[in-house]
Amino acid sequence: SVTKGYRIQIYSGPDREVAKATKISFMKRFPSIRSYISYEVPYYKVKVGDFKSRQEALELYRYLGKTYTSMVVPSLINNKIPPKVPSSNFDSPDTGASNAPADTTR
Repeated sequence: SVTKGYRIQIYSGPDREVAKATKISFMKRFPSIRSYISYEVPYYKVKVGDFKSRQEALELYRYLGKTYTSMVVPSLINNKIPPKVPSSNFDSPDTGASNAPADTTR
């Protein structure tokens, strides 16, 4: 089911191949974040994420601004899929390690 929310648009242009390449590049870099291509005459648009609030989308948006010309846009989102925003270190995979300080009292 869908609900109102936000996505981050990372491409808007007339070239379908560029849209596909942008989506593939994003998927390789962020495999845990869903991406979508739509066509609104005359533009293909690539949007990423399923965020319930603008604030949730802004965390990823701030990071993507370093790589993509992006903007947060209102969108219908998949509400059964929780948004998966990587930790603040976007370039390293989640190792499951805790960021808590080690117990050195032993």
